Amino acid sequence: MGVDPRQCGKCLRVCDPAVFLMHQPLKMEQDLYDPQVWKITAVWLSLCTRCMKCVDVCPEKAITISW
Repeated sequence: MGVDPRQCGKCLRVCDPAVFLMHQPLKMEQDLYDPQVWKITAVWLSLCTRCMKCVDVCPEKAITISW
């Protein structure tokens, strides 16, 4: 599974098993309200059911699933 972490976060809302994690780098001098600071990472890949909802909802085609 590949994810471009600079995209919108719609995958977080449609992923039932919660494969994705939104997090920020540990640089405290950054503005926490700046969307460029936050990253989305597919962390719990073993929970992925390959339903493809995240791929379908992504407007930027930032997610790929291959098995």
